[in-house]
Amino acid sequence: MLLRDNITLSKKHQKSFRVFPYFFRPVLNHFYFLKDDCGFLKPKLDTWKNEGAVEFKSKDIRILIEHMSPNWIGVCFQKINVPGRVYEHRLFEILGIAYDVNLAKVNQSKHYQETEKEIQEIEKAIEKPVEYLSNIIKDNHEKIFSYLKNSSSRA
Repeated sequence: MLLRDNITLSKKHQKSFRVFPYFFRPVLNHFYFLKDDCGFLKPKLDTWKNEGAVEFKSKDIRILIEHMSPNWIGVCFQKINVPGRVYEHRLFEILGIAYDVNLAKVNQSKHYQETEKEIQEIEKAIEKPVEYLSNIIKDNHEKIFSYLKNSSSRA
C-alpha cells in the first residue's frame, strides 16, 4: 500500500491500516520531515481499537503522535533515558511558541461506519490538526530539539 512515493507500509501494518486508515496517511505525510530532514529513524506504527500512534526516535529524542478517539491528536516529546515526557501544549507554552488548542482538535462530531467515502472525510478532518501541529514543530524544530536535548528532567 503506497502512502506517498517513498512511504510504504509492511504487510503487518497493511492489515492494521484497514482498521484505522485515516490517521496514518496524514501523520506520515506531514511528520515524515522528522526522518527526512531531522535524522529520526523510520517511524513505528501502532493501533488499538479506534486509536493509533506513530513513533519517531532519534538517538536522544522520542516523538509520539497519538490519535485518541474521538477528536484528540497529541504530540508527546521525551528525551531518551530521562524520566518523564511532555505534550505539545505544555512544551509550546514553556518555549513561548504560539499554539491554538482549537486548531489541534479533530472537527468530527458524528460516528462513522467507516465506509470508503466516510473514511476520506475522517482523514480530511484529521489532516487539519496534524498539519497544524507538524508545521509548528517543523518551524520550531531547532528550538524544540535544543530544549529537549539540554533538559535533565521532563516530569
